[in-house]
Amino acid sequence: MFKLIKKLQYRRLLKWLDIRKLWRDDVEEHEWLVAQWEKPGFKSYIAVRDVEIIKSIAENVRIRDFQTAIENNGRRLEILRLAERAKKHWLKEET
Repeated sequence: MFKLIKKLQYRRLLKWLDIRKLWRDDVEEHEWLVAQWEKPGFKSYIAVRDVEIIKSIAENVRIRDFQTAIENNGRRLEILRLAERAKKHWLKEET
């Protein structure tokens, strides 16, 4: 029963957020990602945040808190994926 309630709440949350509506179109998203990649602060943030998360993962593994380590790994992958998408869009703009 608990799993069913959790699943229903998760679906409602996704409908409420509807991340696809963040951008009006693909052009707007493309321009934002290109602009972010060109900013030195964005690259610096990605690098610093990546190192912080790696340290946190190592600490969580050391104290055997594997659930938090997995969550932090997910955060790291999100940050790296954002950087990858920004760089990919920037390279499209360059060519």
